[in-house]
Amino acid sequence: MFRLANQRHNTLIDVSARVLLRSLDATTGNYRYDFLPLERDNVSLLPLSWTLVHDITPDSPLHGLAAADYQMQDFEFLVMVKAYDDTFAQDVHARFSYIYSEIDWNRRFVPAYHVAPDGVAVLDLDKLDDTEMLRVEC
Repeated sequence: MFRLANQRHNTLIDVSARVLLRSLDATTGNYRYDFLPLERDNVSLLPLSWTLVHDITPDSPLHGLAAADYQMQDFEFLVMVKAYDDTFAQDVHARFSYIYSEIDWNRRFVPAYHVAPDGVAVLDLDKLDDTEMLRVEC
């Protein structure tokens, strides 16, 4: 999962995201690139935050791997975001890169927004990266 938000006051519409996994093929020594399918790869409007989620199913290149595998295969996740800035009437782009050592294991994002007494949702950008331990229920 990756979480993002618009830090500017401009309105972003038609927001799309792609996640590319770069991994090292141990047999050939070459890098391999795979797009990771997301639960949702676009949203019409980005008023708060958006959590990009790749489900690790049997079809995922991440299926069955442990943290040591991520390091051994030199994983890097490249997150690319494109949107239309309604204020300036132009496309905007952002890129982010995360290597295997930056992954937080067994954690989940905490809510980064709250509803004010007047009913308005308020995004707290200081909490955008905050996580908590994932509770496993038996």
